[in-house]
Amino acid sequence: MSRFTITLTLDEIAAARRAAQKRGDTGPKRAIAEKAISLACRRRWEGTFQKLERWDTWKKVGKVPSSLEARLVESTVAGIELVDGTPDDEVIVLVGGREAPVFVILGWAFAGDVQQDKYWRETDQKFVMPHADLRSPWQLKRERRSRGRRLNPNDPADDFAGHGPWPGMFDTDDGRHPKHYCHVRPSKWALPCRRCQRIVPAGALSGWSPRTGWIHGNPKECGFRLDDDD
Repeated sequence: MSRFTITLTLDEIAAARRAAQKRGDTGPKRAIAEKAISLACRRRWEGTFQKLERWDTWKKVGKVPSSLEARLVESTVAGIELVDGTPDDEVIVLVGGREAPVFVILGWAFAGDVQQDKYWRETDQKFVMPHADLRSPWQLKRERRSRGRRLNPNDPADDFAGHGPWPGMFDTDDGRHPKHYCHVRPSKWALPCRRCQRIVPAGALSGWSPRTGWIHGNPKECGFRLDDDD
């Protein structure tokens, strides 16, 4: 089954840990899995998926879920295990975290699909859907608009590769200035910032992270400003 990966930065993992603590979770695994899903599938997440019912995925499958449970698992061929009585309209998404900070979106399913007689294990007294029967994670990914503009002011650019008003932004860049860079150094060449497209002069401070690419090293020099979400 086709799946895809996403690499979380130190900032993003720290944000997920804070969200888990604020929610009162017993551990950070679920919040980290949700953060990985939000970036990989281009879905807004501020400690929770606030507009889950609006995802375009549900129009395709013909069913709107009541909630989404993200599970961080070790195996990349894991299946979904459920006890009897889980609401049928709950969505379970599996995220592989063995190679953290690289995470793999493995697949998903409605709880009602898992709770079928063929998946019941009498010895374990629970339902087990094998990995091969999971829905493709690509169904969860937010579709791009064809107008060459972003879905909303805070969303990652859907016009990467030189088209539209934000030609240099990565699909997963949320516009927030990172606290931690993988590299910060004076620029060897005069190159455009991926966010604001203004030139970073040779010798000026530039910074790089997997989420942003090369941008201004000093946030005060960057012309991009994060607008309020709609």
